[in-house]
Amino acid sequence: MDNFPLLKIKPVIKLQQFCLGLLLGSLLLTSCMKDDFDKFSKTQTNWHPEFTTPILDSKLTLKDIIKDTTGLLHEDSTGFLTIVYESELFSQSAENAMPVLNQTFPEIKEEFNISNPGSTLAIQDTMFYYPFQTPKRQRLDSMFIKSGKINFDISTTGITQDIAIKITVPNIVKNGSALELNLQLGAQEIYAFDLTGYKITFDNSDPNQMNRLQIVYTVEVSNPNLEPVIGTVNFNGTLDNIKFSKMFGYFQQYDLALPGDSIFNLGFFKNNQFGNLNFPDLNLGFTIDNSYGLPIQINVNKFASHSDVTAPYNVNFFYENPYHININSPSLAHIGESVPTALNLNKDNTNIWGALNISPTKITYKMAGITNPLNDSTVTNFVLDTSRFKVKVKVELPLNGSISRLVLQDTLNFEFPDVNMLESIKFFVKTINGFPITAKIQAYFCDAAYQRLDSLMGTDQNVIMGGTINPATHEVTAPTTKTTVVELLKNRVDHLKNTKMIIVRGELSTTNGQVGKIYSSQSLSIKLATAAKLRANF
Repeated sequence: MDNFPLLKIKPVIKLQQFCLGLLLGSLLLTSCMKDDFDKFSKTQTNWHPEFTTPILDSKLTLKDIIKDTTGLLHEDSTGFLTIVYESELFSQSAENAMPVLNQTFPEIKEEFNISNPGSTLAIQDTMFYYPFQTPKRQRLDSMFIKSGKINFDISTTGITQDIAIKITVPNIVKNGSALELNLQLGAQEIYAFDLTGYKITFDNSDPNQMNRLQIVYTVEVSNPNLEPVIGTVNFNGTLDNIKFSKMFGYFQQYDLALPGDSIFNLGFFKNNQFGNLNFPDLNLGFTIDNSYGLPIQINVNKFASHSDVTAPYNVNFFYENPYHININSPSLAHIGESVPTALNLNKDNTNIWGALNISPTKITYKMAGITNPLNDSTVTNFVLDTSRFKVKVKVELPLNGSISRLVLQDTLNFEFPDVNMLESIKFFVKTINGFPITAKIQAYFCDAAYQRLDSLMGTDQNVIMGGTINPATHEVTAPTTKTTVVELLKNRVDHLKNTKMIIVRGELSTTNGQVGKIYSSQSLSIKLATAAKLRANF
């Protein structure tokens, strides 16, 4: 009798991924796989009357299963594989961390009361100091302005003569010249001036008033008829939307906004039910790139792994809490440069294996930062508009270790095609495994209420046997072949009619509990076929 046509569509592709994915301990069944099982159950509406069909004949490596398009797998000259994952956890620019506040100058009223003028020109000078406001009471020595405006709203009361006003701000300079504005005033005028390219040098000579700006108003009243000059000139001013290109001073000791109560999800273990891992060469590295010109200390108040299923459920990475990290920063001689600070967590300096041995589903962390931790006001701090503080994480997992009873489980929506014509059905699975991992597989057929109707295997059994490991080198010296036959007789086939979902459960262990290495040359060959016996009255 003819065989079924070879099934080539997505269900077979996903079955390949499922088999090797289970073997390697990645996600046992992904949402994409669930979607394809749904498609398979809906499209396979007719069983052919033929007797047998091969449905899978494939040879897969680790790169085949994870479909690495982002450089996750790194291979050395011997073919040994390391999983490398990199991500940016936090980034903040100096412009966002230290914004320049809008400034409003206090109103100045210049009074004139000259009833018997002896001159055709009346002149009066008014000088005042304005303390530039900062969000954290920073002391500012100088600021180079990238953009922004200075605005003046000037009005008169009672004065009918022509008025000329000169405004001088000695602290604000461009190309060696102080800001000087010469204005002709009517009854009321509003003036706005672009400060792009100017430099502000602040006056900090008075310890009780920091960041002072000196502003001088010179008012000239033309009085050719020698009439009385009686009235006031009113001055209001603002600095708006100031953006800096460079800023120098002492920025005080204040809390730096960092992520708090954050979660780093570990999708690898999302379907984990039980099990332990031991990969002794794992390295969890953090790199802090800092181009702020000020000392920073980070306090790690919490950095712990969490598992919903494996005791003790929460494990700290660090032996001390909080954990302090002093961040390197560029000196004035290296302004504009970024200076890295590296923190590497491994089995020698942290409890990393206690934290990961529980197969956690997430890592929770909470950090706080403080600037100028020594509070030394003699230090000159600086930032540029391009200055940035970044925290990056890099996980390096050399695939050299052991797995003990790592149990993965997931539920798939699945409805079988019409099985009334079947007397029995057999599944034949032959594997040739060059990986150092053994896998037990079980599938439970359930109704819509999650009640178990039957199981694929009578008992859990090793469907995939791990390759033979050399205990000295941890390398697989020979692949292992295993053939598994599963038969569902008539009474069990009838159970499939009401199946609405399948719970798939896998248990992974390295061969005989040994330490094993994974290489790019290792592969898993899978051959899968079915044989169906039809009922006599069909």
